[in-house]
Amino acid sequence: MCSSDLAQGPGAGAALLDAVVTGPGAGAGEIRLAHMAGNDRARAFYERHGFTETHRSADELGGPDSVWMRLPLRK
Repeated sequence: MCSSDLAQGPGAGAALLDAVVTGPGAGAGEIRLAHMAGNDRARAFYERHGFTETHRSADELGGPDSVWMRLPLRK
């Protein structure tokens, strides 16, 4: 998910994430996602919503690593 600086803060990202967790993700055991290493705002956002880092993978083109995170879901 990506938003402009103007859209950050009022809760749009949290609402979208909640829609995924309670909609398509509702039957899943977990949700996994990745963000680019160095994107501290994304990391903080996902951590606030319960995600934890599982691993990192190198970018094949030499860009920032992908930081993989997961959110276990209650069934």
